[in-house]
Amino acid sequence: MKVLFVCVHNKRRSIMAEAFGKKYGLNAYSAGLEKTDGVDEKVVEVLKEKNLNVKQKPQTIDEVVREVGNLTLSLQWDVWINAHLFQQKSI
Repeated sequence: MKVLFVCVHNKRRSIMAEAFGKKYGLNAYSAGLEKTDGVDEKVVEVLKEKNLNVKQKPQTIDEVVREVGNLTLSLQWDVWINAHLFQQKSI
């Protein structure tokens, strides 16, 4: 099963969730609702301290779905509240 962790920008929380998900054996991916310029430097630092691979480039949901196909979604609370932004989107 493929799991997609979604956040607003795919800059911090979802990046960390993907890294820890992979550590514990999930086929994990992360994405954001909106484009952003890069992964937060603090996140990179913390994940490297934990010897976890860090995603180098944030991606939107559309980019990840095009890359890997069907996914199971895990929405963080603030994303769930704002789900109207993409509730009509079929993924």
